[in-house]
Amino acid sequence: MSNSTNVINHNMLSMFSNRQLGITDTNLSKSTEKLSSGYKVNRSADDAACLSISEVMRKSIRGLTQGSSNIQDGISLVQTGDGYLNEVHDMLQRMNELAIKATNGTLSDSDREHIHAEVLQLKGEMHRIFETATFNELKLFNSDGVTFDQASYDAGYMANTYTNPSGSKYQAAVKINFANVNFDNISILDNRQIWSTCCTCKRRYMITFDSNRTTHSKISKDLNYTYTVGTQGCTNAQQLIERIITATGTQLNDEQYATGSVYPTGSRPNKHNSNYELDPDDPTGSTLIIYDRRTTQKASPLNGEIGTEIVNPKWEKIWIQTGAKEGQGLTLSWHSLCNDSLGMFFVNTLSQERAENSIDRIRRAIDMVSETRSQFGALQNRLEHALKNNDNISENTQASESLIRDTNMASEMVNYSKGKVLQQAGQSMLSQANQLSEGTLSLLQ
Repeated sequence: MSNSTNVINHNMLSMFSNRQLGITDTNLSKSTEKLSSGYKVNRSADDAACLSISEVMRKSIRGLTQGSSNIQDGISLVQTGDGYLNEVHDMLQRMNELAIKATNGTLSDSDREHIHAEVLQLKGEMHRIFETATFNELKLFNSDGVTFDQASYDAGYMANTYTNPSGSKYQAAVKINFANVNFDNISILDNRQIWSTCCTCKRRYMITFDSNRTTHSKISKDLNYTYTVGTQGCTNAQQLIERIITATGTQLNDEQYATGSVYPTGSRPNKHNSNYELDPDDPTGSTLIIYDRRTTQKASPLNGEIGTEIVNPKWEKIWIQTGAKEGQGLTLSWHSLCNDSLGMFFVNTLSQERAENSIDRIRRAIDMVSETRSQFGALQNRLEHALKNNDNISENTQASESLIRDTNMASEMVNYSKGKVLQQAGQSMLSQANQLSEGTLSLLQ
């Protein structure tokens, strides 16, 4: 800088001191921001690259934190499911005691009826649990909505009656309701078996379902018949029932019935006195009636039996989002249990033979509930490990983000102290520089 102390239009020393003071004030202001906020990057101008990296890390950290919360919700869900099944286990153990008791030859039929009354109550409570078991209004177990009339379900045979539109009354009938079946959930019937037997000869007619086709088929073994109903394209219960009637051949006219031109003689339920019809008393068209077409024939615990079973229980599945990116998570899956998948339809203590058969059914039900509870337990252990992993990753990512974004308070305090000293010195020098030009006035005296 040239000597400019004797000029008055431009006080260069003052201008230099003022510029340096401005720089010092700006640096001191930034240092104050860093100390007061705790961040060394408060805006993109502070460090554009570090800000970008920091925001990516913050996204991961907040996503992982929410993922940990999701995992904890998942743990709560499986604990809730296990709690429901704990009560189911207790009831099955009690049923096992009752079935063993009813098998004892010292009991009368009246005694077994009293035992069966408790069995029915336990089965009813199990059904209620499976239907109402929820977590945050999410059903944990879903049946397929196929229900039998209560009298027949309790007895295990065609205990209902049916009066047709012409007034004829039949003494052995069962009503099966498919009200919850629709186009979206028709595939849930694929594992379902529904069967009935003749009221006199015990010939069995079983119905199964296949949602991957529209055609029907029949197989026979030892004069027992299985009809597979193609349900593809069914949009409601009435269409499903019409296909059941078609598949079993009970819609055939008299000539076809007499000649057996479609099915071999005796292979149709109608040929053996079992009719399949749409319930005319149900305005929704959701109820199928199976009945013995002999008006005087009654069913009994050993004749006109009915049954339903889910061969391979379907799986309930729920996605748990654990990470910060799409697809970072895990699927919880467990058996969707209900009374039918556990074989509860066959649990009956009204006779010594049935009580003995029920012991094995209950054993298998206990095993299936144990398997599902084991699934819940394994899922909880997995989720707990996932939670620990999430927390560990979040902590380490937070440490990395802190190095990029957070202020080193000790280092920044040094800068702040230096800035304060320079600010005070700058203000003093600016004052001195302004006073230097006053000496020039003495030359004018």
